[in-house]
Amino acid sequence: MILQDAKNEKHYSLRSMICRDRFCPTCSSERARSIARNLLKKIEDRPHRFITLTVRHGEERLEDLINKLMRSFKELRRTKLWKKKVDGGAAFLEIKRGNGWHPHLHLVCVGDYIDHAELRREWLRITKDSSIVDIRLIREPRKTASYVAKYASKPLSPSVINDPAALREAIRTLPGRKLLWTFGEWRGWRVHEDSDPTVWMTVGTLNDVLELAKAGDKNAREIIDLLEKGRPWRRTQDTVEEKPPDG
Repeated sequence: MILQDAKNEKHYSLRSMICRDRFCPTCSSERARSIARNLLKKIEDRPHRFITLTVRHGEERLEDLINKLMRSFKELRRTKLWKKKVDGGAAFLEIKRGNGWHPHLHLVCVGDYIDHAELRREWLRITKDSSIVDIRLIREPRKTASYVAKYASKPLSPSVINDPAALREAIRTLPGRKLLWTFGEWRGWRVHEDSDPTVWMTVGTLNDVLELAKAGDKNAREIIDLLEKGRPWRRTQDTVEEKPPDG
């Protein structure tokens, strides 16, 4: 859809018509942009850390591994280490498949320095068999916000999407599960809500306006020219990065 700024008749934007299916690629892109914008505002003014937690995997069912990952993360948040070092944050679930299922959590956290060895020992104690964790200070908030937003909007990697049997299992497993949630002092903050304060009016579909422009409608041609000049759907800050943050 093409939208027009209610206070600026020369300002137009493109927005997806959201179907709210979490597996829809168009809706996923729209959610990613919104999440990245909101997360960037949250983390750009104080130190934050990016933490990844994994669980040992083999031939277990995806449902069993996700349940273990969630139980373990819940127990981790009850430990003295976590309560002392982490004030709050947001968790993003990502699912890959290689030699078996590989679900893991990406966390954006606010708090104090956490020793990697300490977190590693605590995670191993909780999971019994998993010791792979990663901690990085967020030095590039914009890059991190775009990177992690991808998992909240599209949690399934190509390794799952391109495998019909794996995709079926994922679709059966994920309904009703949270792909993104907040904890600690961030609890209650809605990461995925559109924070754009602009009041937009609907002009019509992109296809309809393009057809009018081709037919010689001057107003439609002006709208397309303004869209192409601003290219709001290609802004750098809305691009989802494919590389991990800070390394």
